[in-house]
Amino acid sequence: MSNANSSPFSTLCTVLGRPILWLVQYLGELAFLVRDTAVSMVVAPIRWKLFIRQVAEMGFRSQLVVTVTGAFTGAVFAAQTYFQFHRLGMDSAVGAVVSVSMFRELGPVLTGLMVAGRVGAAIAAEIGTMKVTEQIDALRALGVQPVDYLVVPRVLAMLIAMPLLVAECVGFSIMAGYYVATKVLGVSAAYYWTTMLKFTGGRDIDMALTKGFVFGFLTPDLDVDIDVCEALIGAVFVDGGYPAAAGLIERLWHDRMMTPARPLRDPKTMLQEWAQGRGLPTPTYREVERRGPHHNPEFRVAVDVPKLAPAEGIGRSKRAAGQAAAAAMLSRQGIDANG
Repeated sequence: MSNANSSPFSTLCTVLGRPILWLVQYLGELAFLVRDTAVSMVVAPIRWKLFIRQVAEMGFRSQLVVTVTGAFTGAVFAAQTYFQFHRLGMDSAVGAVVSVSMFRELGPVLTGLMVAGRVGAAIAAEIGTMKVTEQIDALRALGVQPVDYLVVPRVLAMLIAMPLLVAECVGFSIMAGYYVATKVLGVSAAYYWTTMLKFTGGRDIDMALTKGFVFGFLTPDLDVDIDVCEALIGAVFVDGGYPAAAGLIERLWHDRMMTPARPLRDPKTMLQEWAQGRGLPTPTYREVERRGPHHNPEFRVAVDVPKLAPAEGIGRSKRAAGQAAAAAMLSRQGIDANG
């Protein structure tokens, strides 16, 4: 009896505790890595050859994706701003809006996303492969600290490259916005530059470069877990074939695969299978009521199955309301929709 009574509590503790413990462990490991990296930057000698190579790899080879993203963003942003401001007779303010927005927010964020997608995955895959092939253990055997050799040059390279890439992204976005506004939409070039220079100050430039510097420190750590995991599985597969990779996956994730975080079937699918299993027609759904503002509506949907009383559900979308209605009908038949 005691085991049956404690089972829900134990399940709740497991469901809530496992992600929290994982998060705490991840943050702790990340804090140790940041500490070791900061100490190595001050104490250990800088490997300049590796540093310059990483600057070229992360900075120079990322220019194309950054400049193209910045240029198209600036052009589209200038056009959309013009379409709205033109109704108010504020065509000359387009340049200021594009410039300030790109400097303060869009430029650093877009650059960080593009560089993280290109560089972060490559770093994680490379280090993950080195881990599997025991190259990192070989570095330790030779008396070389992996953080000094692998992490510090990459972090320093990103600290140098990211602010420059942010400046490049913002510059191309401003030029593209200027071209679209003045050459395509007919905004006065003199007014465009005057308002842009008037409302864009040194604080905006400092904000862009500072965010680029911070993103440069964070970029090598983005999605590291996922990419290292992929690299590890791939390396095990290449080295030992499918049985070795399958054994690794089963050993590490068997429990999680056997206990999914959400039901494998949604309530609407369960209700349809239940009805068809008893020779009943397919359930039909109809909207009963819609209320609330357009940007945040609330729907009430009813589900009808012949020979059964209708059931209703409420949700922020028609799909969610339909799922709630199906769950209500299943519950009325004694079936747990979450099982």
